[in-house]
Amino acid sequence: MHPSTSQSGVGLPDAMHEELHMGHLFRTLLATILMLGTMGWGARALAQDAPRPVEDSTVTVPVSLDLGAGRALLLQQLPNPLVAGKKRQKIPVHITTLVPTKVIVDVPRQKLIKVVEKVPTKVKIGLCLMNPSSCLSTIMVDKVVEKWVTVIEKVEQTLMKPVNSLNPFDVEVEYGAVATDVDFDLQGEVLSASVTIEAFVKAGLDASIVKVGALSCGVGEPKPRIRLTLTGPVRWSEAGALAFTQTGWKLDWERPCQLTALDIKAEDLLDLPVVRDLVRRNIESALSRLPASYSLQPTLAKAWETLGRPVSLHEGAWLQFHPVALAVGPLEGHGKTVSTVASLKARPTVTYGDQPSASVLPLPALDLVPPASRGFKLTVPCTVDLKMAETRLGPLLLNALSELRLPVQVDRVALRGDTQGALDVTLHLKDELVDRIRIRATPRFDPERQEIEIVNPVVTVEANDALKELFVPGTQALVLKTVGEWVRFPLDPIWRKSMQELRQASFRGEGYEVKVQTETLRLVELQVLPDTLRIVGHAEGTASGTFNL
Repeated sequence: MHPSTSQSGVGLPDAMHEELHMGHLFRTLLATILMLGTMGWGARALAQDAPRPVEDSTVTVPVSLDLGAGRALLLQQLPNPLVAGKKRQKIPVHITTLVPTKVIVDVPRQKLIKVVEKVPTKVKIGLCLMNPSSCLSTIMVDKVVEKWVTVIEKVEQTLMKPVNSLNPFDVEVEYGAVATDVDFDLQGEVLSASVTIEAFVKAGLDASIVKVGALSCGVGEPKPRIRLTLTGPVRWSEAGALAFTQTGWKLDWERPCQLTALDIKAEDLLDLPVVRDLVRRNIESALSRLPASYSLQPTLAKAWETLGRPVSLHEGAWLQFHPVALAVGPLEGHGKTVSTVASLKARPTVTYGDQPSASVLPLPALDLVPPASRGFKLTVPCTVDLKMAETRLGPLLLNALSELRLPVQVDRVALRGDTQGALDVTLHLKDELVDRIRIRATPRFDPERQEIEIVNPVVTVEANDALKELFVPGTQALVLKTVGEWVRFPLDPIWRKSMQELRQASFRGEGYEVKVQTETLRLVELQVLPDTLRIVGHAEGTASGTFNL
């Protein structure tokens, strides 16, 4: 039977019908809200007494850093030049000297020799009586003659022969190196920092000593170019800055330096190990000193200050996050972009009334171990003042009992709790000083009607024997039924409003936005005190924030 009608069928006054109708609308609204995922219960503005321990919650803050935007800045922070100076050192030098060398040479000479040659000779043949010339004949005869010829003689000579050698010289070397570009590539937690270096080397040596080879590079010509790449892991420091640790390095000559006159590598003259260590130290230092775009510190400081101030949940209700600790998860690099998720450990509470004061603690050191849970938990207590409920429910219950046509008339209703967790509903009888009907029951949350109801009632008639005899079992059952229908404590509108707002709350301000989304809400405690029913709701979900600098 609904409380709007009695067992006898006599209707209630119009004003009471209207009040009951409004109560039905409230219950319908509450059921709708619960289907949407918010659930609450209460009876008046949430009291601030008897605080419970507040559970730790997490507000996540996604952070993304752009390393590419700071290349020029990091280049400016490197010393310019990286190294420069002069030094003297013993260097093997390729030189050419003329050394006297004995050699056997072929020397041509003219020599007069006697040789036998066939020479034509005229001889007389016959008597030649008639014509003497006709008896002459030419024949070849051997004859010894002198003749000049060229002969080759082997002669030992001493010649000045050029010889190449390595001779140590005390050489003054002038050198310098300038960083012209910086580049980053971050994959996961491994950073590759490449520095482009242009250099020059000049050996102060008399060029007349060196017949061949180059004594300098980068002087009066394009400078040699080196790419020095340092690799190693990047971590967050406790100050929220990037901390780089070099574990490897690589040197590439993009434009080599050819010092052909010197038997030494250009990188040795440039003190490249010193340059490498200098670059490493400066990159480590520069990364830790990069401004807001490279550090978590400004973002976390703003988040910490923002979440330390109360925010309006709705009119008359304030949400305070109460941040107590900071943590950051591992970073993830993708090229020149670094992403991570910072976490603020908070102990949120909801208060009612005037705006509470801010409670901003000093910014703590950054914990490098993220919390295991990223959940957001909010405990929202409310109380039912039994005296106020008695004032509200008493007239309604008296009217309902009067329609039962009981053998006695109930004059007053009293509500009181006990330490055993039971609620006593006492019906004081009219014109009787000590006679009363006590109904002892257990309060319980009714999820269907979204109210606090009483269950397992036990009736006790504390009256004289004559009155007791009037309360037969049937009469007792009617009383219990009526009391059970009317002694209910609906949710308080302000508490219900808080639960509804917490389902998906968004708080915006200058440069920030914090979102709270409640996924579940459950009853964690229903405590019965002498003058109060204390109900504690527990909202669980997630909270995240973005903070733009």
